[in-house]
Amino acid sequence: MFITIPAVFSQIPGGQLLMIAFFVLASVAATGAVLSLMEVPVVILHERLGLSRPKATLLTIAGLVLLG
Repeated sequence: MFITIPAVFSQIPGGQLLMIAFFVLASVAATGAVLSLMEVPVVILHERLGLSRPKATLLTIAGLVLLG
């Protein structure tokens, strides 16, 4: 994606602007996907263990950092 797409957009007139728009929209889509994946463990911690949502979110983030 980071090699082929810039090469394709460099061949198109106005490709710089299209490339910027493409990567901005791709980052928005990736952020939405990560947030939706994080929602599952947050809800489990919130509903089953009775943690508040902020604490469940921080615990989920800490778990992801440790795994990463």
